[in-house]
Amino acid sequence: MKKRNDPNGERIAAIAIDSSELHICVSTQQEDATWSCETRVIPWRLEATSLNTERGQLELTEAVRRIVVEMKLTGAAAWVSLPGSYCVTRVATGDEEHVRDELTQMHDRSELYLSLGHGPKALATSIHAFDARHRHASLWVVNQRTLDALVAAFSKSGLRLERVESSAVSLARLVGRMRGEDSPPALI
Repeated sequence: MKKRNDPNGERIAAIAIDSSELHICVSTQQEDATWSCETRVIPWRLEATSLNTERGQLELTEAVRRIVVEMKLTGAAAWVSLPGSYCVTRVATGDEEHVRDELTQMHDRSELYLSLGHGPKALATSIHAFDARHRHASLWVVNQRTLDALVAAFSKSGLRLERVESSAVSLARLVGRMRGEDSPPALI
């Protein structure tokens, strides 16, 4: 059996970061291959005006260190989910040329997402083929300082930051794991 804090993936900390709290779910694989889950919500932003300030980075690091100590997570994998206030998600669907043109335009507009903060942006793109002619592409944009702050906070805290993604992607991943992918998209 692996040790409880084995860095090989036995424990995974899923952390959703919102404007002032960390929502944590730690999944631990048991000897019988089942998973247990422990959840917590803790504040991270106390005095900082933003994550993209020196005080914000310090407060986030302190909060992540706190959960590492309290939940015995040293060396565990961490997956981070960012809401729309930190990560913009855009989608394009159609034939290959249309999707390529849309992605180019979205990429060119990425620096204009001032709600994410001033400065350079980091982008991630995913393209999936429906069939030989049709594509579905997603583009995610985050402020580079936000990404740098996350990397610094997690590396200083002893967690292995394995994934940073949009909360929309995290929710889709969860629905897929729960076998809800057969349901059609709906607003109500």
